[in-house]
Amino acid sequence: MQKADSAVRTFFRNPAEQGIRICLYICFVLCHGLICLLKHFALVSAPAVHVGTALIMTFPFALMLLFLYRARRNAPVIELLFGGAVCLAAMLLRLCFVDRSNGDFEYYLNDWLVRFSGQNFSESMRMQVGEYHVLYQYLLYLITRLPLPWLYSVKAVSFAGDAFLAGACLHMLAASDGGAAKDNRALIVLLLPAVALNGGMFAQCDSLYTAALLWGVAFILSDRPGPGLACMGLALCFKLQAVFLFPVLLLFWLAGRISLKNLIPFFLTIFLVQIPAILGGKHPADLISIYASQTGLYTSLNYGAPNLWALVISDGLDAYAYGTFAIALAAGTCILLVSSASKASEYYEAGEWIGVSALIVLAVVFCLPRMHERYTYLAELLVCLSALYNPRAIPAAFAVSLANLGALWMTALPLWVCACLMLAAIIWLLMLYLVRPAPDRRSGTV
Repeated sequence: MQKADSAVRTFFRNPAEQGIRICLYICFVLCHGLICLLKHFALVSAPAVHVGTALIMTFPFALMLLFLYRARRNAPVIELLFGGAVCLAAMLLRLCFVDRSNGDFEYYLNDWLVRFSGQNFSESMRMQVGEYHVLYQYLLYLITRLPLPWLYSVKAVSFAGDAFLAGACLHMLAASDGGAAKDNRALIVLLLPAVALNGGMFAQCDSLYTAALLWGVAFILSDRPGPGLACMGLALCFKLQAVFLFPVLLLFWLAGRISLKNLIPFFLTIFLVQIPAILGGKHPADLISIYASQTGLYTSLNYGAPNLWALVISDGLDAYAYGTFAIALAAGTCILLVSSASKASEYYEAGEWIGVSALIVLAVVFCLPRMHERYTYLAELLVCLSALYNPRAIPAAFAVSLANLGALWMTALPLWVCACLMLAAIIWLLMLYLVRPAPDRRSGTV
């Protein structure tokens, strides 16, 4: 009995061979597929549609396990089981809300899908549907060609973005660990309330452009600036909010992590993404006007975001004048932070890059006007990632996650309290990464 106990313990604690890992992941995929087959989907009646829905809900889970498989090549069996269990729990968390639809889907996404469904590709590209760039419009057009409920298809795309998010975080930790992630910490991003609710509850696609941004940072930190800038271009082709991270590119350039020639894959990616739309008949000027129209689409100073303008009573204020002031304030804050961080950016390690990036994005979103509650999505992910590298950033990560949850789900926390939590997180990160006494790496002293 003792020998059997020891043998089983040794099996679970030893690094898993490739065959064992594949078998484990196949078992997890089959388990999740069975759960989806047994689940009652409110919008499904025909058995064939039920099977199709189960397949598209299993695909993001398979992606999560694929990224885990690639990142944890030499992990013990027990850690692979824990990692697969976290991914399964993350998908079950999302399935809890999969039948729910909110105003954004009912009044916007569903209307756009209806318009796409009655047109061929060329006709769809010639009309501007919604406020998204063409890359997400391609996905919406493809969704209308699937014989499945649109709500489930849209959410499955967002869940796939969540899988790419986890993959980017695992890749970053693996790069900082010398090629192999030491544990499953990065999977915590799948359980963050804002990430789970964004796609599962609200059918939003913020995971897509954020995943592209994080992959870009991951590639740059692993000394692959070309693919990194290509991912940044891909993110911009999803959503304009990708520019919140772009000031960090200046820091990467000052530190010698990227060069001007790396802008070639950035612009080339944007050009290649737009080619199908142009061939379909969309005028190139319309592609540029998508971004311009987004900047003038909203006029109020705040749309539920826990930022500076949640602390201001905006009734009766000149929205244009104060909006211009807010943009100038955000630009000035960004310049100050970038200039302060540039002094030692050449000597930053991965954790410091993530922490400074989190600080810059969080500060910019806090100052900007016309922000929706989901625009803090990227900031929360970066702050939580910085806490994985530096435990002293955990209070900031907790404050940002609580503030985002309060703003998204309209909990008992008033919006001004959530804004104060955001401000506290900014001050904490500022003290942690820019104001605190740092070791003099240039001289090698501490």
